[in-house]
Amino acid sequence: MLEVLSRGSGDPTWLRSLSYALLFGLAACSASGDDGSYGNAGNAGSSGSGGGSLIDSGLTGDGEIDPDSSCATTTLQAERIPLDMYFMVDTSGSMEGPKLALLKSGLTSFLQAPDSAALGITGQRFPIGGLNETCEPVAYATPAVPWAILPDSQLSGWISGLTAEGYTPSVPALRGAVDACKARMAAEPGRKCAVVFVSDGEPEGNCPPASISAKQPLGEIAADALAQDIPVFAVSFYGISSVGQTILIAIAQEGGTQVPFAIKEGSVQQDFVDALAEARGTALGCEYQMPTTDAGVVNPNLVKVGYTPGSGGESQTVPRKNSLGECGSQTGWAYDVNDNPTKLVMCPSTCDTMRADAKGKVEILLGCTSSQR
Repeated sequence: MLEVLSRGSGDPTWLRSLSYALLFGLAACSASGDDGSYGNAGNAGSSGSGGGSLIDSGLTGDGEIDPDSSCATTTLQAERIPLDMYFMVDTSGSMEGPKLALLKSGLTSFLQAPDSAALGITGQRFPIGGLNETCEPVAYATPAVPWAILPDSQLSGWISGLTAEGYTPSVPALRGAVDACKARMAAEPGRKCAVVFVSDGEPEGNCPPASISAKQPLGEIAADALAQDIPVFAVSFYGISSVGQTILIAIAQEGGTQVPFAIKEGSVQQDFVDALAEARGTALGCEYQMPTTDAGVVNPNLVKVGYTPGSGGESQTVPRKNSLGECGSQTGWAYDVNDNPTKLVMCPSTCDTMRADAKGKVEILLGCTSSQR
């Protein structure tokens, strides 16, 4: 993930860089005040000496902007889309013993990690009801503890009390987890939600479909989640059958996360923590909140994105696409909604480049209208 703050000598991977602040370089325009004067942009969000808006609210610009044509320049901390994660964890009988203990310790370590601060967290187990498990998705969509922002969460206490018993009702469990994320995003529209589905076995028990017959419905549930901007991550614990692994692959592929995270015997706890950290980073993606200010309205037609590689060199303009569907393998970015955007989303290839560049810099220029130049 990109950053412009200096880094220490620790791990240079993009996952570790998530704990550092990103900075946007904003070229903010001062709109004319009531007295005809222009304000100075000391910071975006307050008016300058002339009492004018710092961000252009007009719709008459010619669409071409650059730092030299802006009225003033300021740097603001980037605001990534806040992330929530709903954990659906397998506590069937096959998890009894060392696997359950490692599941608990891995989840607890992830919750306590500094990089997890500010995440919204909750989850549920499956099965609910032991050997007489419920097959109702609504039960699995009901969080075991209330949603909370880390580090303040009751989830650690719930995790420590988990026991293993029963079968593996994967279909209602995944449906419930996706529904929980949908409800969370409806209640908190400024946040993103991701599902983390953890299992060591194939679907079985009293909630059909079971075994390989569950592959298609589980894939359809994951695809429905992705269509609602909810990525679904699959985590497989060692000992999973080939059928179970095939099903988790389908969940990950249809859920937009490519392949499951495989937890191997021998380094389970660290593998699990690393998998969750990568899921967190991938779910955060390359989505940034639309810049806003109390001093004026940002004109989405006068926004320009630039990227400067951490290795040096000149800033490169990242072209805007009319929609993410136009990205293909090309460099670019698009709004989530063109008419009233709430976030800027990088195209997949651009996102990959930015994630791999821990010292790169992203700039967003907010342009002046022609009448302001």
